[in-house]
Amino acid sequence: ICSKIKSLASSNNTLFVNTKESVYKLNADDTWSDVSPNISHDIFSSFSSMNNTVFLSGWNDLPTSPYRQNFIVYSTDEGVSWNNLINLPTFVGGPGGSFLDPWRIYCNNGKLYVFENNMLYYTTDFGLTWIDNSLPAQYCNRFTGFLNYNSVSYAATCGDGELLKLDSNLNWILSNNGLPMADHPN
Repeated sequence: ICSKIKSLASSNNTLFVNTKESVYKLNADDTWSDVSPNISHDIFSSFSSMNNTVFLSGWNDLPTSPYRQNFIVYSTDEGVSWNNLINLPTFVGGPGGSFLDPWRIYCNNGKLYVFENNMLYYTTDFGLTWIDNSLPAQYCNRFTGFLNYNSVSYAATCGDGELLKLDSNLNWILSNNGLPMADHPN
């Protein structure tokens, strides 16, 4: 059995999953209901949740460009209604916040993070303002993972064993002491 599930999240004791095409929530009788946002999309990408809000990222292909227009929608009523997150950050790489890949999203401690390649932004006010915490040039240019642990942000990047963390001055620093380096043939 192969699953088409791309990501999952929970909010208000409700479990949500998404495929590229649809969004579902788990009912009390162990069945699933389609609660997809009624929006134009080519792909729903990933879920994250915070308190009673579930966030969903995705994209629309732009027919005259190699780029895609990213979007984020959210629901505070278990998928009954969906709202667009407005004033999204503009990532380098394409017009109007577009990029080649969908944004990955992550919620923690009152912050919604959006990231792709070396860019990371977060908001605490549903997108009214965004803070840039992108990777500096001396590190690899692609996030492969991101999370907060004990109020510290950590990022796995594509370099040889690059695990970074934000220090107290909000600078990315290496935090891979004792981790193995990647093996590369010479």
